[in-house]
Amino acid sequence: MKNQLIKDSLEENNFSSSTHTIEVMLFDGKQGITKEYLVPQRYYKDQLVLLPINSKKFYIYWEFTNNLLEQFEIENATQIKFKVIDSQSCIIKDIDCLNEIGEYFVNDLEYTTKIRVIAGFYKDGVFTEIMYSNKIGAFNTHINYKDEDKLVYLKKEKGFTEIICSSLQHFTIGMSSASYVKEIERLQEVSKLSKETLSSHTLGEK
Repeated sequence: MKNQLIKDSLEENNFSSSTHTIEVMLFDGKQGITKEYLVPQRYYKDQLVLLPINSKKFYIYWEFTNNLLEQFEIENATQIKFKVIDSQSCIIKDIDCLNEIGEYFVNDLEYTTKIRVIAGFYKDGVFTEIMYSNKIGAFNTHINYKDEDKLVYLKKEKGFTEIICSSLQHFTIGMSSASYVKEIERLQEVSKLSKETLSSHTLGEK
């Protein structure tokens, strides 16, 4: 029986030599029809959108309709100004509006609270708000652990440290004693910082 299975598997007309289903899908003209979708340049809807990219960069997209401009008696969209504000309503950046529809990337602007963008215009020295964007929060560089997970993390962190220490001994060939001590000290410092960070953020008394 086993010999027959081996013989059958070695036959030329097996799976590897037959046409694969994927190949059929790739080369069958009916399966390869490409559909094209037209993305409109604008949606004729008033909107102001704020999207985070990283801790120092975010993206603004806007579209203002003629109805909105007429409502506030704005002759040209270039009269509109954008103000980036923090959670205390303090202005952290001013941006000019260049057209009824557009986008803007803000670079190298650190923010530690939630921010949003206000669109408005000046009339007789007074700033009139016409639209708000959504809010986005600042990036958190700390890892937060649930109370039930914190002790598990500490045990795992201790175990990982011991594994690395024991493994390090196998890579000391040709390494001076001073270099070896330095590596151990670095490992201990990382372990200490890890525990202190976890303690300060998740192990505090409530």
